Amino acid sequence: MPEQPYHTREEFNYVGKAGLKRKDGLEKAAGTALFTRDVYLPGMLIAKTFESPYAHAKIVSMDTSKAEAYPGVHAVLRYDDPELAYEFEYPSWGWSAQYQHPLNQIAHWAGCPMGFAIAAVDEQTVDEAMKLVEIEWEILPFELDYEQSAKDDVILEAHRDIDTNIRSAEGVIEHELGDVEKGMQEADNIVKFTYIDEEDTWGGVEALSCIAVWRGDHLDIWVHNQTPNPAQMRLAGYHQWVPVGYFVRVAPPVNQYTLANKIHVHSLYQGAQFGGPNWNTWYCNYPLTAAWLAKRAQKPVKHILDRSHFENRGYDEAVHYMEVGFKNDGTITALKSLDYGSTIDFPFKVGKGTGVPNYYDTVIVPYVNKGPKSCYRHGMKECGGLNLPYSIVAGELGMPMTEVALKNDGCYGNSMEWINENVKAQYGWTRDSLKEVIEAGKEAIGWDEKWHLPGEKKLDNGRYHGIGLAFSHNWEVDPNTYFQPNQACVAIQRTEGSVKLIARHSDGGWTGETSYCQIVADELGAKYDDVEIRPFDDVKFELKQGMGSCGLICSSVFLVEAARNCKKKLLEICTEPTGPGGRQIFPGLTPDDLEVKDSVVFEKANPDNKKTFYEVCQADWQFHDPAIGWAANRRHGMEIWNLLRQATFMEVEVDTETGEVIIKKVVNVNDVGKCVTPESVKGQQYGGSYMGIGNSRNEEVLYDTQTGFQINDNLIDYKWFSFNDIEGPMEQIIIETGMGYGAYGMSGCSEVVGALMATSTSDAIFNATGKRVTHFPTTPDRVLKALGKI
Repeated sequence: MPEQPYHTREEFNYVGKAGLKRKDGLEKAAGTALFTRDVYLPGMLIAKTFESPYAHAKIVSMDTSKAEAYPGVHAVLRYDDPELAYEFEYPSWGWSAQYQHPLNQIAHWAGCPMGFAIAAVDEQTVDEAMKLVEIEWEILPFELDYEQSAKDDVILEAHRDIDTNIRSAEGVIEHELGDVEKGMQEADNIVKFTYIDEEDTWGGVEALSCIAVWRGDHLDIWVHNQTPNPAQMRLAGYHQWVPVGYFVRVAPPVNQYTLANKIHVHSLYQGAQFGGPNWNTWYCNYPLTAAWLAKRAQKPVKHILDRSHFENRGYDEAVHYMEVGFKNDGTITALKSLDYGSTIDFPFKVGKGTGVPNYYDTVIVPYVNKGPKSCYRHGMKECGGLNLPYSIVAGELGMPMTEVALKNDGCYGNSMEWINENVKAQYGWTRDSLKEVIEAGKEAIGWDEKWHLPGEKKLDNGRYHGIGLAFSHNWEVDPNTYFQPNQACVAIQRTEGSVKLIARHSDGGWTGETSYCQIVADELGAKYDDVEIRPFDDVKFELKQGMGSCGLICSSVFLVEAARNCKKKLLEICTEPTGPGGRQIFPGLTPDDLEVKDSVVFEKANPDNKKTFYEVCQADWQFHDPAIGWAANRRHGMEIWNLLRQATFMEVEVDTETGEVIIKKVVNVNDVGKCVTPESVKGQQYGGSYMGIGNSRNEEVLYDTQTGFQINDNLIDYKWFSFNDIEGPMEQIIIETGMGYGAYGMSGCSEVVGALMATSTSDAIFNATGKRVTHFPTTPDRVLKALGKI
């Protein structure tokens, strides 16, 4: 049997243990935790970038002289300044404006940061100075609808030499597995349907900002994102052209020096961050603008983004034209989809998380005049492309969704039976993740007692009862790419024997520091309270950021190796001659004779023969060499199988007179492989559930079609769900099958829980009413429309 694809161990003292004191808990609870927005430096200026008053327009001429002369203004940076006289070609991830200059001459959406930036003594002075800038505009036509934009003759990107609004790079993306036409021919039934997901937005708790200060030719900068290393490389004139750490030079650095080690990036506590600012091109350029303004002003500069609306958050709308072929027993033989939108990765879920053998997907990504969006807890669009066909098949055949899900489980088009024999067997894996997840969820929500044929259960209160399910695979990462940027140092401090974990890492509220210290404590044999981490310092060592739910999966591998190396070094020190006279701390013993637990080294055969870490450090005159660990190339070329599943069960009541959907109970079941910090996993499920329910029930961005401006750009008009908006309880269930690719067989835990809410709601509405709502969010008017009442 081959080696397991991850580090593991048989016993745990702290990993998986609830009730441990969070490493960041005291600071956050006491209000002393330092967030990026909290950083203030002596003499610091405030900077803002101008925001376009038009959805699509070009600056013909601009006069900033009055602003430059305004009292309190220290620096003005313009789009046509020499520092910016080159192309910033940063690849985009499906965003509507993938080529974005830090101070673009052309506005691509209403409110687009562009044109110029001002640094002044305070925010009021900046605002007053901005009003003095005189601009001559060329107003350009705009389009807000993706499907219409793909068919328009009017070209939106006036500065690009193209003859279509479809993006020239990755504008039409095709995904294919098997033979979809053959699969359709083999089907007993074929159903075509359309589903639409309107644009939603999830704002972070902390307003965006970055702070820059020069110390001679060294730049210190604090950024509000999860990715300090890529930010550092961008400032050095590089860009990360794949999501892992390969950088190419695309522009001059922010100063005459090209060495990234003259640029020190700090990424502090982040207020509820879920991706966006890490990857959106225009925000990644904000530190560049801050650095140039700080250099011109010769003062620290805080560049802030205080907008009343939440652009850059959440997902753009998309329309999907789908076709599903299936047999009478519920086996899906083929899926076909044509999609218009900006952030769609249809086969990400269908291909990696099912046994559907044939699919073909065409994604058309045109330009529109909306702010760029990015992934937040992965996408309803991806999960909808998986779950809605399953729900429709179940509905057509009168089967429970649970049966259709299990019947079509698999990976890369292979059935679970094939995977059991050809994949799981080689590692000794015997468990069935989806089966366990569904059985646990069914029991918790009472599925067998409550499920019924659609529209057949009217309650005494006049409402109709429904129960629904949505599922997906958990996030796995490819070790060939995502594992590479990691390094971690674990050191036992000579002075008092405490353990220091040294590695730069940002924080987004996912309890990373606690989980890291749990792993190190178990692997080193230290007390959890003896292990500390300072994650924000700009040091040589860097752990994977929280991006894409892959942070702990990747970093856990390196933490295990670093801690094991430290333990090996510790035992060598205990048994090798040391100090004057070459005496041994444990005379006559070898490292194999010793064990470590609770920060104590002891003889296995005689546990009373022991030394604390402190005693070892005091006895050894040369105890100063920490162990350093990082993953080796042995993981390159590993084939990744997505075998872990999570599911959301939802029970609802539907008022067919008003169209209101009342959520009575939610059960999330998540196979995370191995749970390191239970409170964190459950917290991610709770948070994702509220975000997903809001997205599926009523959150929708609305635009003024005459101006292109968002009209519900505040928390009064944009309706977020609160705790009081969900009537029933939420239950979180953790499954641990150990079939992931992080240390101990862990996987991601939080990417899709929010996205699953929409399709579980849709499935429950169908079960309640017998009518299907596939236009999201499922607002009361859309429910009534499906019922034929409006």
